[in-house]
Amino acid sequence: MTKGKKIGVVLMVCGVLSFFGAIGLVGYNSYTEYRAEKTAVQVISVIEKQQDSVVKSEDLLPDYVVNPDMDMPFKIVEGKEYVGKVDIWSKNLSLPVINNCTTVNLKYSPCRYEGTPYKNNFIIAAHNYRGQFAELKNLVTGDKITFTDMDGNVFNYEVMYTDVLDKTDVGPMSEGDWDLTLFTCTYGGATRVTVRCKLINN
Repeated sequence: MTKGKKIGVVLMVCGVLSFFGAIGLVGYNSYTEYRAEKTAVQVISVIEKQQDSVVKSEDLLPDYVVNPDMDMPFKIVEGKEYVGKVDIWSKNLSLPVINNCTTVNLKYSPCRYEGTPYKNNFIIAAHNYRGQFAELKNLVTGDKITFTDMDGNVFNYEVMYTDVLDKTDVGPMSEGDWDLTLFTCTYGGATRVTVRCKLINN
C-alpha cells in the first residue's frame, strides 16, 4: 500500500470514528434530557405533597418574614435537596429546584445558583433542555413566574426583560436590583440567556 493510500485509510477511519462519536454524543444528550424530564415529573409530585401537608396559621407571620436570613427549607428526594418548584406559566412548565448548583445536579433539575426568595435576590440556573430552560429566550415582558418553597410560601414574579450575557460574565448575573433571575447557557455554551424578574403582589 502506498503512503498516499495509507493516509487515505487513516483519514477515512478517523472520519468514521468521528461520525459514530457524534452519534453517541447526541444519544447521550437525548438520554440526559429524557431522564431530567422524567425526574421532574416524579419529584414535582413529591414536592407538592410536601407543600400541601404544611399546616399554616393565618395569625402568624411566615418564618421567612421574621427571619429573611434563614436557610431555605428542603426535602431530600433520591439523595438531592429540593427547595421548591418554579412555574413558568406561559410555557406550561413546572420544575423542581435543587438547593445546590453543581454540574451533576444540573443534569437532573434547575438549581439554586445563589440567593433566596426571602431576600429578593434569588437566582436559578438550568440547562437549556427542552423540558427545562430552553424556552427562556422566548419569554417576554409581563410573563408570570411563580416559585413555591417547601413550606408552601408562594412568590409571584413578572418578567421585566431578557438579557444575553457572555459565558464569562459571572459578576453581572447577580448585579442589579432583581428579585428573581433565571438563566441558562445557549447551545455551545457561548452565552447565557438571562431573564430578570420583579416580585409582584401575591
